[in-house]
Amino acid sequence: MLPSRSTGHPVTVLWKSVVSGYLVSAIGWRGMFIAEGLPAILRPFCWRRLVQDRPAEAAWLDPRERSELEALIEEEQCLLPPIRNCREAFRSPADIAVAVQYFCWSVGVYGFVQWLPSILRSGAKIGIVETGWLSAAPYLFATLLMIVAPDFSERSGHRKAFVWPFLLVGAVAPACHTA
Repeated sequence: MLPSRSTGHPVTVLWKSVVSGYLVSAIGWRGMFIAEGLPAILRPFCWRRLVQDRPAEAAWLDPRERSELEALIEEEQCLLPPIRNCREAFRSPADIAVAVQYFCWSVGVYGFVQWLPSILRSGAKIGIVETGWLSAAPYLFATLLMIVAPDFSERSGHRKAFVWPFLLVGAVAPACHTA
């Protein structure tokens, strides 16, 4: 059984890279965008109907679990300092640093997802299905690392050493391609 890790993003891109290659081959790029966009359009309606706002509203939870979760959430909220508005929230250097880091991560990830297939196809004369399979490879590697690296990080106690090298490679790699 796989450990509970945040592997949702790389696993999704992994299988969607492969599926996208087949979809483009079968129904063209416009059809692929429609086929892959429909679930994103339908998902909020399903979410609104199936997901509750609070544990107390979740009928599928045991009543004891509901009250325990509600108490835990209330306790956590009491520990947080009150913030009156967004301007006050963005005065925190830690919050600004996290926002900048997340922005840079998002730009890098979406740039990689968008440009990797073009880079692969320009470097080798391969079909769109093969491009989809090759585009999935980095995400397979990322998924495996996301499963293994946290265990090593926990054992060593040096968490930053397991984060920054990967971020640095991600930052430097695009510059290496253009050089």
